[in-house]
Amino acid sequence: MVDVAAKLKITIPAPCLKNKRKDGCCKACLVEVDGKRSYACTTKPIAGMEVTVRTKELDRIRKESLKEFKSQVRAGSSSPCLCSGSC
Repeated sequence: MVDVAAKLKITIPAPCLKNKRKDGCCKACLVEVDGKRSYACTTKPIAGMEVTVRTKELDRIRKESLKEFKSQVRAGSSSPCLCSGSC
């Protein structure tokens, strides 16, 4: 879904994808699909699905998640997001 959004000039942050990780581990790509929260990096686009990228709550979660992700990178962690559900 992140790639499809980018083609439509819609930015969905997904640092876990850039670091070859997946499963929404960094939580930065959190979106709402048909009213339910989902990670854009793992959601397959389907014709007709309604995707909300920006709400106050999604922005808040994304901001906190990116802050945590960046702090792990600055701390020198070689694996800033282990996709184990702990980050």
